[in-house]
Amino acid sequence: MTRFVVAERATLRGEGLGNEMIPWAKGFIASQVLNAHLVGPSWGVNPRKYYRNFETGRLDFVFEDILKRLPHHEFTYEDYLSTGEVDFGRAIAKWVKAKNIINRRTFVTSVGGMWGGYPSIRSARPFLWAKLLNSRDALKNVYEIASKLDRRKLFVAMHMRFGSEFAVIEDGENPRGRFNVQIPGEWYLSLCESIRSEMGSN
Repeated sequence: MTRFVVAERATLRGEGLGNEMIPWAKGFIASQVLNAHLVGPSWGVNPRKYYRNFETGRLDFVFEDILKRLPHHEFTYEDYLSTGEVDFGRAIAKWVKAKNIINRRTFVTSVGGMWGGYPSIRSARPFLWAKLLNSRDALKNVYEIASKLDRRKLFVAMHMRFGSEFAVIEDGENPRGRFNVQIPGEWYLSLCESIRSEMGSN
């Protein structure tokens, strides 16, 4: 029995890891439902060089591309919506049953995209945690921080979105409809102060 699920890589802008998590989780869920081998996403072609973090080869995209050139079944956003399910696992289970794919010994199925968002992949969170914590230097870095924390106090981590890919909005400029807008540093500071004020010495 040879079954493959291809978790398609994001290719539009060299997406960041947060965006890549969704198709990766979809691939994992589909591989569990279909009892199939998970292939991808291909980190070797991402310009952010995630292959170094997950220790995959630079040429990992070759097998993914070969499988996608074969006759395969693509689970699309329209297919997802037609099931009426939010959970990705239940949705793809309905789809493969309707298509009679599940009874085949050999097939290739592809999944991808950010549609469905995080509510659809909630069941894959342990898979993502495992992958992230086992990436290069992650546990070392987590320990370095966690070992210095005061266990009696709430620990808050903040993801600050800066960098050259985020546009800076000038005073008076309307950010509505703009893609990848940088949030002002003052906003983060005010939020931190609000948390500190609310929590006090805790």
